[in-house]
Amino acid sequence: MPIRKYILLILLGLGLLWGCSKPEVIIPPQQPQGYQELLSIYDAGIPFVEVKYTSSVTLVRFEGREVSIPNGGMKIHDHSVTPAPGISISTASGMWLIDGLLSGVKHYPTLSNEQCCPVYIWFDKETLHMVIANGHRLHYPYVEKGPSEPRTFTVPVLRIRTEFSAPVVSKDEYLNATYTLEDKDGTYGPKSLSGNLQIRGRGNSTWGNPKKPYKLKLEEKTELLGMPGNKDWALMANYSDKSLLRNRTAMKLSEICGMSWTPKMVSVEVYLNSEYLGVYDLCEHKEVAKNKVNIDIVKDTDNSGEAVTGGYYFEMEQNVDEPVCWWTWKGVPMMFISPQYPTSEQQEYVKDYFYRFEQALFGIEFSSATKGYANYIDVDSFVNYFIIQELSKNVDGNLRKSTFMTKERGGKLEMYHVWDFDLAFGNADYFDGGVGNGPNNWWIKSYGCQGYHTGWYWRLFQDSGFVTKVKLRWKELKPQLDLVPEYIDFWAAELQDAPTRNFNKWKILNQYVWPNVKVPGSYKGEVEYLKEFYTQRLNWINENIDKL
Repeated sequence: MPIRKYILLILLGLGLLWGCSKPEVIIPPQQPQGYQELLSIYDAGIPFVEVKYTSSVTLVRFEGREVSIPNGGMKIHDHSVTPAPGISISTASGMWLIDGLLSGVKHYPTLSNEQCCPVYIWFDKETLHMVIANGHRLHYPYVEKGPSEPRTFTVPVLRIRTEFSAPVVSKDEYLNATYTLEDKDGTYGPKSLSGNLQIRGRGNSTWGNPKKPYKLKLEEKTELLGMPGNKDWALMANYSDKSLLRNRTAMKLSEICGMSWTPKMVSVEVYLNSEYLGVYDLCEHKEVAKNKVNIDIVKDTDNSGEAVTGGYYFEMEQNVDEPVCWWTWKGVPMMFISPQYPTSEQQEYVKDYFYRFEQALFGIEFSSATKGYANYIDVDSFVNYFIIQELSKNVDGNLRKSTFMTKERGGKLEMYHVWDFDLAFGNADYFDGGVGNGPNNWWIKSYGCQGYHTGWYWRLFQDSGFVTKVKLRWKELKPQLDLVPEYIDFWAAELQDAPTRNFNKWKILNQYVWPNVKVPGSYKGEVEYLKEFYTQRLNWINENIDKL
């Protein structure tokens, strides 16, 4: 037989072997003791209560159930004080990453929950969370609890002195300064901290008020009043908000709705160059950082392929104040926050992505699972954002101001966090006539930044699938939303006599301050009005949610 025939026969045999090769068999990962019990409790919807550590076991307690996990086995991490880590997937190895470090657990997207193993399990102040190998994120229900009794303590005092006692007159140029933060009763940690910082003005319309807001940049990354260590902080003046509590109320809604990041804040009394300025919210500044907007920002060299797809941090803001800004096809004002100076290729990619998203959203097949808007946005984050902004009836929340989005590499647009609510909860007297300044009527649902029946949410609510998600999420969150007035009372009680000093400095309790809807004339009246508006708004939405 000629050698050519031998070669052909050999090649034919190899071809048959390859053609008959079996598909890859996925072997489910090994499951640690206690995993199936935790999974069955989640499936049964049993609320989480607490985690207790003993010398030999970790006890995970639920209502009427308890799971005992031997020490050295499955780890339950305590994040009741510190934020949970970033959890992502390595594109190179297909393995789960915990804060960028390989976890040893591979991503198995096709496995059922029962076949998986946990990637990371943790609990915070509210509930237990578990990310598993197929990518599902399980957030356990929890027992609804209102705040504890208000603590009796002296409100912390922040004293700032600029170099040569120079006045802070610019939003652009920092002044060198020193600070002392006094927590007399040690309520949040150390009784006294001091160091160097830089200070400048901040805000848009709020910078024009007599009581100014400020941006602080500490010389060293420092934990302040129990909040995670950072250099960058904000002092929010709340001049028009005479309850001094609207931003704190909105951040509570953010926690309840589970936004990816909720800025932490603590009420403090501020002195600048020995002059008393009043009660402020000392707040985490919005920025990309591990404990804040925890994403990996594109580098200058990420200009093609998968690399150019993220990550990005954007702000919707009609008062354009960043180097690179644009308006989307549907008239939504956008700005790059990080990177501040994207390359031309990155700008082109991002603007095209928003264009394709809006084309899909306003197209004929907008509700299609394969061709519609859901291919471009994290729908659950849009649902949570809607509930926060609609419940607060935030005049700036209709996709025109102080709205923050991210897009991670290979990911979708996400409403990552919320910000700036001093003109929310019945404190803006310039709504469109059809909406009114009171607690009734839809605002975010019906009004985009271009007016009535415009914008993304107006279109989203034409999709029955999106409407169903909003209804289900509202009913899931309603028991927690009912408790918010208790928190308002709690925060007001903790302020004790600090509001008296604030309004002795700023004598505005009996005055209209733009854009107040109501002037009760006392601090107690301001707090009662905030609670009254919130409760009436909550009830109105609850009565009308099923009519959507």
